[in-house]
Amino acid sequence: MAQRHRRAGDRQQQGHGRDRPRYYGVPAGHTYVGGWTAQNRTAVFHEDIDGDGTKELATAINGTWNRVTVYSDKGVPLYNAQFGPGRSNAPRAQMPTMDVADLDGDGKKELVVGISEGLVVALDNKCQPIWSTRLPSPPVSLRSITPAGADSTGGGRLRRRCPWRRLDEKGKLIRLGKVAGRPAHIVPLQTSTGPLAVVATDQGEVKAFRIGN
Repeated sequence: MAQRHRRAGDRQQQGHGRDRPRYYGVPAGHTYVGGWTAQNRTAVFHEDIDGDGTKELATAINGTWNRVTVYSDKGVPLYNAQFGPGRSNAPRAQMPTMDVADLDGDGKKELVVGISEGLVVALDNKCQPIWSTRLPSPPVSLRSITPAGADSTGGGRLRRRCPWRRLDEKGKLIRLGKVAGRPAHIVPLQTSTGPLAVVATDQGEVKAFRIGN
């Protein structure tokens, strides 16, 4: 589960000083762990995370140290969740997938992260943990899709690939499916009878799964 590492003695300069790069550090009160070429970003979302009408930037950092951080549109770190050290600095080794969606319809976005230990972790708009679900195998990619009949402002269902699994907005596993090969891409497709999750694999299969009851 994601934990926030805080230290009272951390200096304000971490991510806040004028000489610090934008979209780089962590908020005051959090420990910054650098990695240079041993770290990489596996997700970047430029969306209104907290529902105040201004877009923020949410990103996942993968490598020797792993975290999810939300920045202001000016690059100042606002919120942070530490996921701890990693065994490899290979791209997506620990933090392979992340999505941003309003799961509960309150007008604020949740950050949903899949990690290599097999967990799907949901954080609120301030990077505080909401729930976590352990899957039989590590998630490869996540996509939130609103099911037919649900309020368009929230209530998303999460699709997980390889093989695909469907979670509800509270992280409960509600459906399983299979595809041939390793899924390479997933997109939502709106139809007259409701949304579909269309999955394409590395073996050339394209398969659609209906979202909803």
